[in-house]
Amino acid sequence: MNYQVWDAAIQDAIASLPTAEVTSRSQRFLRQFPTALTQFRQRLSNTDLAIPLADFQKHPTFLLRWLLADWKDEEKKVLRIELNDIMGLATKAIQATQRWRAGEGDNWKTWGFKDMDDLYNNLKTPPDQERKLQTWFFQRFCGLDNENHPIHYELLPNTYEQQLIHPLSIRRIVNNEHTLRHRILLLNPPPEPARDGTSIDSASSTRPDVLSNPILGATWVLDARNLSLWYSSAIYRTATALIDHSTKITSAHYPEQGYRAVVLNLGVVFGSLYNVAIKAMPATTQATTRCYIGKDVMEEIMGSWEKVPGICRNPKQTELTPAEEERYRFDRGPFVV
Repeated sequence: MNYQVWDAAIQDAIASLPTAEVTSRSQRFLRQFPTALTQFRQRLSNTDLAIPLADFQKHPTFLLRWLLADWKDEEKKVLRIELNDIMGLATKAIQATQRWRAGEGDNWKTWGFKDMDDLYNNLKTPPDQERKLQTWFFQRFCGLDNENHPIHYELLPNTYEQQLIHPLSIRRIVNNEHTLRHRILLLNPPPEPARDGTSIDSASSTRPDVLSNPILGATWVLDARNLSLWYSSAIYRTATALIDHSTKITSAHYPEQGYRAVVLNLGVVFGSLYNVAIKAMPATTQATTRCYIGKDVMEEIMGSWEKVPGICRNPKQTELTPAEEERYRFDRGPFVV
């Protein structure tokens, strides 16, 4: 694969966009730094890493997500204007993530796997545990939204199940990994001149903006219909455990995994608490998270209410129907036996 040609094709496509069409973070970044992918790839080629970049890590969107993660100086609340500064920080972050992927850190011993390849290739969830996890905390990738981003549904639980927190956390890591290794590649295929006769895990895309609008993250739909103040203690414990996981793992090793998040059916009381809590979140989280009570946003995101999985349309439905399982079978993670 000729990644240099691929980088240039993306950079040129975004550079040629009319100003009014430059709307995404990726587009704005590459409009400001039009050779960032080319320069960053060259820099990484001369950088010592614990393990070499895998093929999926050479994908332009992988490089782009790390650059975007360090574009903003969170302490000063301003965007950095020097590409060298951004690349320097992104390089250090990739060095750290490669050490982690190679097996550095106590978490690997806790999880029972030697490194990321071992975890990704060998984690399997027996059917009985899969049922327990999904009954307690339903979460599943189900197709694409109206902007071609993978869409992930979660039915937030009102109980705390300590014995399921560990398998749930590992499952979320592998889901993030599968998004990098598989889902994003399918949505961002290389242009023909870059293929160079090389096979890659990607599919042809009919998106006219496949080069000018790189897809990096997923749309997260969090359904809060089961949450109630009666269960606030259990809800707090579950949320704390998952936020801790997100801070230590997801933010550090999977930047830009979320394109946007939508919270549904939060209710008046929790909605008020949400509006207070969101102000303490990072600016990017505030900008990409929206809170709704009705179904209007799902119609907006999916194009029509009928495309929304039944679990998010019918309060009495707690799992996918057989027809939906078949429709979304390609969205299942690699961990289900």
